Amino acid sequence: MLRWLAAETATKKEWMCMVGAVRSCTRTRDIAEGRRIHEQILASRFAQDKQLSNLLLHMYGRCGSVDDARSLFQQLDNPSVCAWNTMIHLLAQNRHLGEALASFQGMPERDVISWNTMVTAFHQYGHLEKATEIFHKTPQWDLSAWNCLVSAKANAGLVEEASWLFQVMPERNIQSWNVIMHGLAQFGHLNEASVAFHLAPEWDVVSWTSLLAAYVEEDRLDEAKAMFDAMPQRNVVTWNALIHGYAVNGQYERSMGVAWRMPQRDWRTWQVMIQAYGECGDVRRAELAFASARQERSLTNAMFHAYALNGHLDKAKTAFDSMAYKDVVAWTAMLTAYAQKGHTPDMKLVFDEMPEKNIVSWNAVVAAYTQNEELELGIQAFSRIPKWSVPSCNVILQAYAERRQLSEAVDTFHGMPERDVVSWTALLMIYAQSKLLEEAKRTFLLMPWRTVISWTGMVSAYAHHGILSEARQAFEAMPWKNLVSWNVVLEAYARNVWGCREALALFHAMNLEGMVPDEASFTSILAACAHIGVVSEACGYLRLMNEYSDLRPARGHYNCIVDLLGRTGELAAAEEVIAAMPVPPDAVSWRSLLGACRNHGDSDRGGRAAARVVELDDEDTAVYSLLSELIWQGDREGEKLGLDRDREITGIMFLVT
Repeated sequence: MLRWLAAETATKKEWMCMVGAVRSCTRTRDIAEGRRIHEQILASRFAQDKQLSNLLLHMYGRCGSVDDARSLFQQLDNPSVCAWNTMIHLLAQNRHLGEALASFQGMPERDVISWNTMVTAFHQYGHLEKATEIFHKTPQWDLSAWNCLVSAKANAGLVEEASWLFQVMPERNIQSWNVIMHGLAQFGHLNEASVAFHLAPEWDVVSWTSLLAAYVEEDRLDEAKAMFDAMPQRNVVTWNALIHGYAVNGQYERSMGVAWRMPQRDWRTWQVMIQAYGECGDVRRAELAFASARQERSLTNAMFHAYALNGHLDKAKTAFDSMAYKDVVAWTAMLTAYAQKGHTPDMKLVFDEMPEKNIVSWNAVVAAYTQNEELELGIQAFSRIPKWSVPSCNVILQAYAERRQLSEAVDTFHGMPERDVVSWTALLMIYAQSKLLEEAKRTFLLMPWRTVISWTGMVSAYAHHGILSEARQAFEAMPWKNLVSWNVVLEAYARNVWGCREALALFHAMNLEGMVPDEASFTSILAACAHIGVVSEACGYLRLMNEYSDLRPARGHYNCIVDLLGRTGELAAAEEVIAAMPVPPDAVSWRSLLGACRNHGDSDRGGRAAARVVELDDEDTAVYSLLSELIWQGDREGEKLGLDRDREITGIMFLVT
């Protein structure tokens, strides 16, 4: 008897080890390890164990290997209803709906889960009529069947139908209330979801978490936090929802604060933490979180993305190579990481090794080539795409637009099978940049819908033609404006000597609208000050720029001050500004001073400025013309050198060397 008990105990332990190993592979999506364990099971006494078979089917389904699952299922002797349901579910999840339906129809017997699986599958992929037909054929509508149909309708966005079904249900349980709350919330009916929450006769942790997650999705984080604090109990999903909400809204410190207060963390928590640290550029803390999770293999993907996102190519490649399961997203992230660093040969190697490619990976390669000034290679990759999509065409169209290749851009646009707002906007922008105002206007009027970028493009088109009144009219007509819109119209007025005063007024209006200026805004306003010679106002704007925590005057801003002081004859002050710049002055800085010296007859200072221009830009021939004019004004430097027109170049070279 004792020997029998010992043998049974050993058998049970062996079985439990195998169960745990299969579940681990399911969680980590480690199909290679899963196949190895499957071989061990087949060679053991558990080859026909129904529960292990179901777990293996589920594991293959999670890994997306329908062929392995199908092969296993066909080897089963008299599959259970549970095995049939698992097989049907994974076929449906992997979009094999026809085969799932054939398997369902071939089942020797069905239970309510079988019927509910088919209803959910057809609703999930938009076959609403077929799903409803199967529901009506269900032999017995129990509460779970009703909940399944309500959930399917709600998840398909048919909120009114889902609400009607919910109202006519013969009975409801807490799951019914949770389903309708989730359906209302996920399609933006948050207030109605909140009403349903308060009408529910009871709540469980799922009820609370569903509404909290809905607040998070709508970026109503204060209300989400208030609900979180009011919850009588929380589970890991609740904590993760709040952590994720803070992270995706860029509130990384709050996200991490909540995460470190969790009484217990699961792999999803660590995943969100690693992703959050990666997105805010803190790779070191991402590595610490990965180490704290004991470098669990399921988190290697998150750590890889953190490396790739921050350009740590060697570490990203090491993590990528160690990943047990690489989906198309991971492959695309790896090639994108190489592309962002300009390593297009390495990107091509990764792309060529991809076991399968989707339109996103093709688009990433085309975009990488075009962004790295390899347009011909981009066009070659574009021509190899099995089926062009609108985003694919847009990548090439935008590349032509950025390079001002007008005829190629127009041909690409007209050759597109369909177009979206990005396509129309790219065409509008290239017409605007090419100063083809009538074509830009016609494109704008033909656009089926317009975005703030489209409107801004039209404002830019008028501005490039110097038609300030039309540019202002289009700007005022915009249904909404962003910082780029303001900067475009601000620059248009600042460029025009008659519009500089209006530029100052626009900058003031921009601040009253609550729009925070950026470096481009200040460049325009300082240029406007330079054109009209208002030194005190320019200094005030420069001081204002320093008051913004994330803004500091750059070389371009100081060059505007140099230009302003030069125009007003304050040449010594202009030279002092150049000398005191926190960044090294460039040829533009000294050329501006040289032009001012020419206008005001200061040949000493002009000579020094010319020497620095040539030192920084020895291909600038305009400096010789400027200095020649300065010398021939008859000032003391010209008299001292005794230059005549035949010796002009020799004298100039003497001054600048």
